[in-house]
Amino acid sequence: MNIYHISELVALLIENLLMVKFYIDFFSFKKKTPLNYFFALFTFAIISIDGTIALKFGMTSDYGLVIALIIMIIFGYFCLEGNLINKIIFSITAFVVIAVTNILTLQILSMLLNVHITTLIDIRGEYRVIVLIITKLMFYVFGKSILIITKKQEFQLTIKEWITCVFIVIMTLTMLIMIYKIMYTVQVSQMSKYLIIIFSMMLILVDIIIYGMVLKLSKSNREEIRYKLMENQIEQQKKMLTSVLESNEKIRTLKHDIKNYLMTAIGLIDNKEYNKAKSYMLNLIGQEIDTIETFVTTNSQTLSSLLNIKLDICNKNKIDWNVEITSDLTNISDVDISIIIGNLMDNAIEASQKVKNKPFIDIKIFDNKDYVNIIIRNKIDNSVLFLNPNLFTTKKDKNSHGIGLMSVKKILKKYNGMYKVYEENKMLVVNIMIKSL
Repeated sequence: MNIYHISELVALLIENLLMVKFYIDFFSFKKKTPLNYFFALFTFAIISIDGTIALKFGMTSDYGLVIALIIMIIFGYFCLEGNLINKIIFSITAFVVIAVTNILTLQILSMLLNVHITTLIDIRGEYRVIVLIITKLMFYVFGKSILIITKKQEFQLTIKEWITCVFIVIMTLTMLIMIYKIMYTVQVSQMSKYLIIIFSMMLILVDIIIYGMVLKLSKSNREEIRYKLMENQIEQQKKMLTSVLESNEKIRTLKHDIKNYLMTAIGLIDNKEYNKAKSYMLNLIGQEIDTIETFVTTNSQTLSSLLNIKLDICNKNKIDWNVEITSDLTNISDVDISIIIGNLMDNAIEASQKVKNKPFIDIKIFDNKDYVNIIIRNKIDNSVLFLNPNLFTTKKDKNSHGIGLMSVKKILKKYNGMYKVYEENKMLVVNIMIKSL
């Protein structure tokens, strides 16, 4: 192997190393274990061997590209966070960026050095090392820029939006390849080279603008939908709490009236009007009075009613529970604290229904200096944060679900509050701190 082939091999290794690094930086490891790092190194080695074989034996680049894509996607599926579609799109995009970078660099150097492209791609040519250095440097700059811009965005494109972006990129690549073919086979004037380069850069600029617009519109539309759903959910929760209070008021009135009912029945018995007393009592029983048992009592009537309803649901689902409330909660709106507890309890109950052995929910509300601490823990069989560290909804309709946590965050912002989610001793813990007003 001569110096020319060594330089090509080194360039290939650098290119593959950057590609794997960007891949990991974009998605992040599911867990930083030695095994995952080994798989990353293994992936780099395999795609490098694949590229080396293609380089040495003159295999068509299509075969090597497909093999490298498959290897990258398999590595991403098992070792990195994020969904499979995003990983497939990223892998394809990485190779497209390499191709676009190489083509654009060749065009610019061809113009600046006033040489034909064939001279630049000749591995024994005097400019080949310069071409390799610049193309890899350009790939690093483009890749790093895309990574920084994209990582700052919180987005989740739909399949149609992904297809649109990929279609535009592929069309741009196709046009650049056609331009490259023309410059490769036909001697063109210096002015034509300038125009071709300007046209190529404009194509890339248009792609970036369209990608940014799709990203922004997608994020804006989703935020608007989720905000409306969140507002609707909060309104529904307020109505539910009002209904609970009205029901409790009726129950208290009924408990007060029971004394009069019993006195009336006793009077009928004293007068030996047994049949009337029996009929009267049967009439009362026929009302089928149904009440929620009182498990806890707090300073907030609204919160007490809500908690008793949720705990009744726990009992019906055979979920053990413990509640300890020492804070008087005087500085927090009844509606706000009930929305926080209601949403977190709903999540805890839903998660507990999936626990196979002795599900358990623990609730503690206490004062901690200038803050009110709300800690809700629920038992889990397996780690939740390992596969879903951001607690994104796992339900299919992602726009309609996962709104509960958004409601909680909105209320915490109102009170300058904060929250932390972690796991300890097979329990998922949500720790909320709300600053006392």
